[in-house]
Amino acid sequence: MEYWPIVVVGIFVLMTFFGAFFAVPQQELFLIERLGKFVRTAQPGLNFKLPFFESVRGKMSLRVRELDIPGDFKTQDNVFIQVMVRVQYFVLPSKIYDAFYRLTNPEQQIAAFVLNTVRAEVAAMNLQDVFMHQDAIGTAVNRELSARMADFGFEITNSLITAISPPNEVVDAMNKVLATQNLMQAAQNEGNALKIKAVLEAEASSASKKLQGEGVAAERIAIARGILESATLLEAGIIGVSNSEAMKTLLLTQYFDTMKDIGAKSGSRVIFLSNSPGGLHEAESSIMAFMAAQEGSVPNPGKPAPPPKA
Repeated sequence: MEYWPIVVVGIFVLMTFFGAFFAVPQQELFLIERLGKFVRTAQPGLNFKLPFFESVRGKMSLRVRELDIPGDFKTQDNVFIQVMVRVQYFVLPSKIYDAFYRLTNPEQQIAAFVLNTVRAEVAAMNLQDVFMHQDAIGTAVNRELSARMADFGFEITNSLITAISPPNEVVDAMNKVLATQNLMQAAQNEGNALKIKAVLEAEASSASKKLQGEGVAAERIAIARGILESATLLEAGIIGVSNSEAMKTLLLTQYFDTMKDIGAKSGSRVIFLSNSPGGLHEAESSIMAFMAAQEGSVPNPGKPAPPPKA
């Protein structure tokens, strides 16, 4: 019975000793109060506090934290959308007192500032502009939030728009409009392609006809030169042959060559020609009559015109 006071005192001393020392984890700060008044912050590692007089009032993490804030907003074209904003922030070690004592609920205060900023930004945009300028909205939120929360000891590192959700009927209408625009663009592209094709075909046809005409003209010139040379050779090689007789011979030769070419072509029909002397004489007479008619209708500039009949 005489040792129990010693045991009680020993237990009290041990409790006091171990209660005076405490460890602070890395990336955290402890707030120490003495008799209800803030006196200092305890840094990571082993720390000491006065037993019975000082106590750990709270703990603040220095890690970067994320806060997802959803909200419903109205655009300038009267469409209600849901926007999800993700805010990344951390506590400034130099302002640990403001971060802990000035705000009862920091997350709620951050959410209020974010919703107010996003509401003002979205109200000045159409629905398509909201999708196109997500980064601009996030930048505005980050700018406004950083200025407001810096006084409370919080540093805002980034603000991102992670999701924009319009109503389903609005999404369906936007998809139909996009599909219609794509069809119109496809039709316009097809029309332009047909136009270009038609122009190219017309140019090719024009060039082909031009080349064909030049070829026909060259062919006729070559034929005329050949006939002239043949007539000259006949006249020079056969004594007593006049120009008229040489021309008749050449024309008959050309006539039969033409008939031969016609018969050699694929798909040509049967042509009956007389091979009797009378038939040849008839063909010769027809050719000469045709030539005489041509000479009577087309004046020869090298031959004087006959005198008019009385």
